[in-house]
Amino acid sequence: MNIYLVFIANKNVYKYVINEQPELLGSLLGSNRPVCCKFGNNVYIASGEKLQQYDYTSLTTIEDSPLCDDVFERFGRVVVTKAGTDSVLYSGIGDVTLWTDDPNDDSDGWETQIGYKDGGDILGVFPLATDIIVFKSNGKIFQLAGEPPDQTVFEIGKNSDFVYRFGADNLGSELIYMSKQGLRSLSTSQEYGNFQNREFGAKVNGELAKFVYRPVIWKLPR
Repeated sequence: MNIYLVFIANKNVYKYVINEQPELLGSLLGSNRPVCCKFGNNVYIASGEKLQQYDYTSLTTIEDSPLCDDVFERFGRVVVTKAGTDSVLYSGIGDVTLWTDDPNDDSDGWETQIGYKDGGDILGVFPLATDIIVFKSNGKIFQLAGEPPDQTVFEIGKNSDFVYRFGADNLGSELIYMSKQGLRSLSTSQEYGNFQNREFGAKVNGELAKFVYRPVIWKLPR
């Protein structure tokens, strides 16, 4: 809509249109770097607390939403996660105010635990092709296949040395992420099973591993 949402270090949120005066919309609830997701006619914002919603008029809070620091859209639902937990949480179909799980209604909210009692917490969650990839603090990588209520969780890797949840980006059928050894790639593969985890930045990884702390990766299609 040719509108920028600008987030300031003091948590203020501004609406900005080029050549116009910025308009203060309100404040972020959380202290984490915000993540935005456009769904329907709204923008949803996760920053470590309740989910917030911008409807192009005002900034409000979805009081019944779970605490979250990541948000994305998935097949008619909004999906949230929070670092330090084990769960991927789905809203009801087309309803971002509905998060309760009714076993008799598949259109309600849904919760999927990743690596139950495996001693690790979620560090980052990334859609890849038709699946969702989850990195955990114990180095394990999980594949979440399918959509509610028919989902399966597979362990597809260990010792990922995943560094930072903003240090990754999706390149279609390939996920590029920063590890303690440098840039790595997780891609779909028929030769080595479901996924292949390999070194991606061989020519620069020696320098990256020595000097880069909590890197942020952007995809620039142009």
